Amino acid sequence: LWFAVGARNTSESTWVKVLSYDTQGVDAQYLASLHWALSQFSGGMDEISPASALERLFAVAVGGLIFVVALVMVGVFTSGLTQQYIIGGSGARQLATLKRYLKQNNVS
Repeated sequence: LWFAVGARNTSESTWVKVLSYDTQGVDAQYLASLHWALSQFSGGMDEISPASALERLFAVAVGGLIFVVALVMVGVFTSGLTQQYIIGGSGARQLATLKRYLKQNNVS
């Protein structure tokens, strides 16, 4: 999608035109687009940056989507840790209750 946004037929500058990817092979175009997409997970990159308003809008939308995905992943991870903590605490309470019962009834 990032390459399609940059390679559209328009008179304004696009990242594909500015960096001359329109004259390079499909492999270079694909790798540049893949590099841009993967770099969005770490805050973006300076080598390939939006050159038009539409590209900037697309980059902001992708950044927002990645932010939401990261929030969901952190929430799921935190929820899992909380569940493990609750389960562990419940098991410890049950074991303490069992030990107290056995001690009260002189079971060894």
